[in-house]
Parts: sequence; structure tokens; C-alpha cells
Amino acid sequence: MMKTPRLLILAALALAATGPALLSAAEAAKSIAGYWAGTISTPRGDLAISVEWVAAGDGKWKGTLDSPRQGVRGFAFETTKISGIAVDFVLAGLPGEPAFNGQLSADGKTIAGEAVANGGGTPFRLERTEKPAPQIDPHAVPAKGEPGKGVAGKWRGGIKPVP
Repeated sequence: MMKTPRLLILAALALAATGPALLSAAEAAKSIAGYWAGTISTPRGDLAISVEWVAAGDGKWKGTLDSPRQGVRGFAFETTKISGIAVDFVLAGLPGEPAFNGQLSADGKTIAGEAVANGGGTPFRLERTEKPAPQIDPHAVPAKGEPGKGVAGKWRGGIKPVP
């Protein structure tokens, strides 16, 4: 009979000692801060996307989205809502104003749900990952010309005849 209260006291002490660590890990898992990469499953195949969130203060988040196949890079959005495990964000300004309604996994490593645009929905999944090093796209349009070189270099384009 004496062993049971001792075990309960030891268990309570162990829980009290590890409780703050468990709460910290749980809170860390619920943070969406960082870089996430994944796909939107479309009828034409998977569409690669990446999202990066940073805390904006007052419980708000700022994010950027990349969708290389669609030519979208660094699209900024501020419409992220987090409620419990629900993570919702809207890409206001893009055609169809895509809205993502997802849920953060218990371990905080994935967000999965539905992307809705133009009345239709399709599944999406993002995984927390390291942000890759920037890569130079040899076909990208330069942000500005090179001083002293004018328009020298390789240019791509087309000519549209006027009727």
C-alpha cells in the first residue's frame, strides 16, 4: 500500500519536471514559421509550390509563395489565419484568388488540405524543409541592365505582325 503513493508522487514529480519541455515542443510544432515545400494535386499532375512564413507580430503572419511552373516567385500574402491546427491562407490578387484550407500535423512537419480556386478544389500538401540555396535561371529576364553594356547579351522574344 505504501508503494502506490510513492509511485504517484514520483510520477507527478517526473511530469512536473518534463511538462514545460513537452509544452515547448508542442508549441514549437504549431508554429508555421519557416520554409515549406510541396505540391498541389491537379488533374494534369502535381504542381510544385513552396511557401515561406515569418511572424508579423500581433499573432499575424506574412508569407510568400513560389510556383515555378506558373512563373510565380515571391508572391507576398498577409491573409494567413491559424486556429488550433487549422492553417488557412488566401492568395488575393492571383487569378481565381486561390484559398488554401489545411491542417497542421501533430508533429508540426506537414500541412495538408484543400486548395480552392474558381469554385473547384484540389488536395495540397506541404512539408517543412530547409530552404534551398538560390539558383540562377539562365532564361530569367535580368532585373536591370549592365552598366556600360547597353542591350548586349542574349535576348528572347517574338514579332507579332500588325494587320
